[in-house]
Amino acid sequence: MGRLFYNPYNGEIWESNRRQRVPPTAQFVETDVYVDYRYTRKYVARTVKCPTCGLYHFWGAARRATIPVEVEYIMKWTEEFGCEKARKLGRCAYRLSINDRKDYERLTMAARHIGIEALESISAETRLVARSYDSTKSIGRKILAAIIRSAAKNIV
Repeated sequence: MGRLFYNPYNGEIWESNRRQRVPPTAQFVETDVYVDYRYTRKYVARTVKCPTCGLYHFWGAARRATIPVEVEYIMKWTEEFGCEKARKLGRCAYRLSINDRKDYERLTMAARHIGIEALESISAETRLVARSYDSTKSIGRKILAAIIRSAAKNIV
């Protein structure tokens, strides 16, 4: 059984095994990912550096072969905007019921053009207006499309 550890200062990921159970240095932080080799041998782990706090942030899961789309974009946003703004964008994506890669790209473009705070207020108002999941999903996509169209008109 192996546990995953990561170093928040240099982003190194280390896996324990039966011969060496303690990390090489005290800087490694224990994660909640346990790989039980009796059942599975695969796991996914990734670290990204945050430009605002200067530390590496970790995401990992056992018994997976790929990273989920929402986690992939949260990691991209952490690299680009920082960890606090990435959390805000993740909340916006949840409120707008976004789950497609194309919609995540639209949300990223909207964050670059109008700002994260404006997107956060728009998503909060959208969640209050719409009651059901389907209407929220369609309203969220329409709002993102309108934001991108207006941003494209302002750029050109």
